[in-house]
Amino acid sequence: MRLIGLVAAMSATCLAPQVAEAASVSKKIEITAAPAKVWAAIGEFCDIGSWLPIVAKCEMTETDGKKFRTLTTGDGGVLVESLERWDDAGMSYTYRIRSSPLPIENYIATIKVSGAGGTSTVEWSSSFDPKGAPEADVVKTITGIYQAGFAGLKKKL
Repeated sequence: MRLIGLVAAMSATCLAPQVAEAASVSKKIEITAAPAKVWAAIGEFCDIGSWLPIVAKCEMTETDGKKFRTLTTGDGGVLVESLERWDDAGMSYTYRIRSSPLPIENYIATIKVSGAGGTSTVEWSSSFDPKGAPEADVVKTITGIYQAGFAGLKKKL
């Protein structure tokens, strides 16, 4: 009788839907500039348009003490993002996409600057669930956005 219960439990476990892990992207770039200078170039939460070329306009709002930015892309797409954590001393911030034309949901990302002297590392990492598109395609899109941002940041510096 005990064996039957064990087999039934194992069968239920094997047949249960498996929870998919979130997709992720993490990219880094080395920049020949002091970390404080790179952090200043990244700027405040809505300064992303000064170094991410796809952003045509950024508007900042605040609701119940929480900051939101509405990004309008050059092709008219609109993303709404919330600032989840700002660490000026640690030179990082974390944000969440609340709405977007991108085929993703549950997107959360962190941008961090580190380094010493005249060399900095900028890391942009995220996790998300692809929605309505193959994971490989979504990862490629997010990677392209990060690479464009890094190129824009280098150009700004």
